[in-house]
Amino acid sequence: MTSVINKGDVVYWARIIHETGIYEVLELKIRTVEPDYFVGTEKRSKQAFIFPYDYVGETILKEREPILRMVQEAEKNKKEFTTGGDE
Repeated sequence: MTSVINKGDVVYWARIIHETGIYEVLELKIRTVEPDYFVGTEKRSKQAFIFPYDYVGETILKEREPILRMVQEAEKNKKEFTTGGDE
């Protein structure tokens, strides 16, 4: 773990799901901190996400800019998927 997560912290998560074409930066407010996981609530939707501490320093950071660059790079290098049918 590269940084400490505390209740009330604001962090940024690079939500990258190549298979479904999801590339987004989510702003999370930490609501629960336990020894082996933490929970963040997304600012706009109020949806809660649970994370292991392994994500901190990888896809979750307290700074937005590196996360934004990570998402932009992933989206730029995405593979195009086809659903079949007439094209």
